[in-house]
Amino acid sequence: MDIRKVMKPRSIAVVGVSDRKGSFGNYAAQNALRGKLGEKVYFVHPKRQELLGKKCYPCISDLPEAVDCVVLCTPSSTIIPLMEEAGKKGIGGAVVFASGFSEERDEAGKKLEKRLIEVAKTYDMAVIGPNCLGLMNNVDQVMMWGLDTKFEFNDNTGVGVVGQSGFIIKHLSEAGFGMSYMASTGNGNIVTIEDVLLFYAQEDAVSVIAVYLEGIKKPEIFENALKTAAEKRKPFIVLKSGRSKKGAAATASHTGNLAGDSATYDAIFEKFGVVVAEDFADLIALTRMFTVLKGTLAEKGTLASLNLSGGETAICADICEKYGLVHPDFDANVKKAVMELLPPFATPNNPLDATTALMYNVEGNKKIVKALLESDEIGIITLGINIGLGKHLVVENQINAACAAVEESSNKKPIFAVSSFEGTRNRDYLEQLERHGIVMPSGGEKAYRQIAQLVKFSQYDPSKCTLSFAYPSVDNAAKQTVALSEYDSKEAIKEAGITISKQAVVTTKEELKTVLEKEFSFPVVLKVSSADILHKTDAGGVKLSIQSQQEALQAFDEIMVACKNYMPDAVIDGVLVQEMAPKGIEIIIGISNDALFGPMVLVGLGGVFVEIFKDVALYPAPMNKDEALGMLKKLKAYKLLTGYRGSKPADVDALAETIVKISDYAAKHRDTLKELDLNPVFVYEEGRGLSVVDALLIQYQS
Repeated sequence: MDIRKVMKPRSIAVVGVSDRKGSFGNYAAQNALRGKLGEKVYFVHPKRQELLGKKCYPCISDLPEAVDCVVLCTPSSTIIPLMEEAGKKGIGGAVVFASGFSEERDEAGKKLEKRLIEVAKTYDMAVIGPNCLGLMNNVDQVMMWGLDTKFEFNDNTGVGVVGQSGFIIKHLSEAGFGMSYMASTGNGNIVTIEDVLLFYAQEDAVSVIAVYLEGIKKPEIFENALKTAAEKRKPFIVLKSGRSKKGAAATASHTGNLAGDSATYDAIFEKFGVVVAEDFADLIALTRMFTVLKGTLAEKGTLASLNLSGGETAICADICEKYGLVHPDFDANVKKAVMELLPPFATPNNPLDATTALMYNVEGNKKIVKALLESDEIGIITLGINIGLGKHLVVENQINAACAAVEESSNKKPIFAVSSFEGTRNRDYLEQLERHGIVMPSGGEKAYRQIAQLVKFSQYDPSKCTLSFAYPSVDNAAKQTVALSEYDSKEAIKEAGITISKQAVVTTKEELKTVLEKEFSFPVVLKVSSADILHKTDAGGVKLSIQSQQEALQAFDEIMVACKNYMPDAVIDGVLVQEMAPKGIEIIIGISNDALFGPMVLVGLGGVFVEIFKDVALYPAPMNKDEALGMLKKLKAYKLLTGYRGSKPADVDALAETIVKISDYAAKHRDTLKELDLNPVFVYEEGRGLSVVDALLIQYQS
């Protein structure tokens, strides 16, 4: 299918036009006439000769040309025959407003949507919907939208908006930032949200991508869209729903999409440098931020904050520390500018309390902002400007000073006018700031969170990331799984280049005596070897630090008795003999194979602590060493690895290399591996490596 038939149509036909106000047919007809297509907009109605002063054709087949796209405003029961008629006419695109398809979660709706997909495939048609509000193209000025809208075509372009909720997309279109395209995908089983995102990532007229995401269906297209946007350094801003159980249920009932695990999505977003919004207002504010900045990034993540109040200055310092925003000391030039303007009792600290001395001093304010723009120590400037709905002389002075400084300086840096409170902003002030590239973010703490998002995006380097994930090529949903014994699990991961300490399985005490005499030296560990008993310690199936043959023989009997009592039906292969590994920092390395995105690597504090503290990081396979080190640095336990209170640093390099090897192994076996746990992994002092103490591999059966 050619998605351009719906995203950039050169001719359209609105089917089911109506003069009944409030109907899809009426809104769609009026909206279609607002653009630049002119005579290339056709109306179709079986009984009307004319509507809104325009000729109506009785059916699609009677149209004078095979238009690029039909806009179907009719009930669900009519959609299939209309689609077939359009396909036979050679029409390549369609927008379907009607509901009553798979989102209804009943068999009739699912069957109808399945038929719609079949027809679209037969005629190679790109279809937006069903259950959607349509789309707008501000670049070519084409509107195929089924509701009223305040949006007016204009020359201010840049943002590509898409989502699975029409009303959210409608409000985004009216938020006031420059928009290139807007699409409501609805159920999105033909043209999916991922298809639209890839179009935006590739489209030169889109510089910022904003998406309301409920779930995806085509991981390979999603990966391509994320990779393309990352490589082009296009801000990709996502509001993801379905993070709670009720949210996921609402998502499923809305469009039939499964929300997916939120931690998995967050890990994918992290890998590709996606900017994550917390709520709808945050999505609008972040999108506005990137559009106002027009590609100006924070080359340094350091802040200079200029406020007119001591209280605001203190709160600013506290919030910035929370979000990891650093206020360096001012350089000599900035200090000089500050000291020349402030009273003797003021100090040139960062963040700066400029006191009341600068409230009415436009030139003084301008001089300080210019000094900050020219300072090599500063990457971002925040100005405490409490803009409300009305006009205020102090606010006006601050804005005029900041704008004048921008005009007179050749240096470009992100500048934010931060208000301490939420509320409606004076439109004149907002427009003046934005004309000068100065951002007015959300009020209060949210402002600094949004600035932190800019810093994170600015510092993201796609060249240091493996811009892919190992999505499965087969559907394993209906397959049974099998757990391997510890012995077999460890033997399997040798393929990844993981060094495994000496191990052997014995079935009798005679075998145990022979193995101990010929292959092992004390101390050793004995464990039950059984794929059925996953929690060996709970079953009494583990004996540590055995110092002699006699102690080992006794431990053999105790393990066999305890495990048979614990699980009488378990198949026990024997007893596993291992070298006793010296104690180290306990880490877990795990794999969970996501049905959409493939193997996800989990790293955290291991042993029994993994369930207690839940100090873990998640990241998609495959990955490189830089990404593995990035995972480790997110852990609270990272301090343990780098040396804490006199302890020596651990072998972080060896741990990172092992994580990479396991991620590569998981990516290679993405179609057969379900889960893998290496827990614990003992990490030793720097240069001494690590030891995989226990392993569990669960595979899909063929």
